[in-house]
Amino acid sequence: MVENVDPFFKDNPFLEQDKITNINGRAINNMREFEWVVSNLAYQERARVQVLRGGHYKTLSVRVDRRYGGFLLPDSFLERFGIRLSPHFVIQAINKSRPRAFKVLHVGDKLVWINRKPIAPTGTSFSTKLAALRHALSHAYMQGHIEMLVLRNGFEFYVRL
Repeated sequence: MVENVDPFFKDNPFLEQDKITNINGRAINNMREFEWVVSNLAYQERARVQVLRGGHYKTLSVRVDRRYGGFLLPDSFLERFGIRLSPHFVIQAINKSRPRAFKVLHVGDKLVWINRKPIAPTGTSFSTKLAALRHALSHAYMQGHIEMLVLRNGFEFYVRL
């Protein structure tokens, strides 16, 4: 089941709650099978992904991209831009060649809100916080826009992605 949709995956056809039933004709019965099939797809090739959406089967054509997180690596959807976060959502590293929308972000910036809502409750584990960030970004994307409140040296400002 698709829980979160990566808002930065180009031409992403997936929706939250899509149930992935097969990839390139291979049945997907559990998360282990999904991870195995996905990890063996050829980079930049097209994959046929069948989903059950709203009670109807639909076949999606997806260009395979690299994985930037997951398994034992942090996965917040921001890793593709070289953004590494602390457990308190402070940017610790960022790729210099990031897209224009991310140019305003700098090391030391703290992500506070996504679409005017706090990202994660305080006192939770880092993996739970990353899952909350993924969910917030996915949900914002499904709403049609992503707006982040960023804190830099005591100054708060909004960034639209």
